[in-house]
Amino acid sequence: HGGFVDWLFDSAKVCEVSWAHPHQGLQEHVERYRNSPVMHPCMPDEYKPMVFMNGERVDFPGPTKAVRAPKLRPARDRSQQSPEDQSECAEAAR
Repeated sequence: HGGFVDWLFDSAKVCEVSWAHPHQGLQEHVERYRNSPVMHPCMPDEYKPMVFMNGERVDFPGPTKAVRAPKLRPARDRSQQSPEDQSECAEAAR
């Protein structure tokens, strides 16, 4: 193996870098997500993709068309999302 194994604690895990599939590179990921329902204003910020420059978060490039509200599926645990966020997404999806 050629991955990192010199952990500071006892672990058999190996860290390896590989090509991403099907998207590779910043621009492909931006194009994949900029018009995605995950970018809708009703979605909590922590669910959205982030871009960093020199270790600092920068604005994700804006959409190029109207972003549809996400289709909400029943979740096992929505306790992390406020009732306001849940109803805002549900109303926007109608």
